[in-house]
Amino acid sequence: MKAKIILNPYANRWGAKKRIETVEQACRTAGLDFDLELIPKPKQGTA
Repeated sequence: MKAKIILNPYANRWGAKKRIETVEQACRTAGLDFDLELIPKPKQGTA
């Protein structure tokens, strides 16, 4: 089963954007099959 991670890069005043690589690495380390979707505005993410 593939996980979908929806991330708003502006969250925490761009703080989330700085953590994208950390999130991706943590998922890989955990052996997760995942897609990472960046959304430009709040409430635009889809699951």
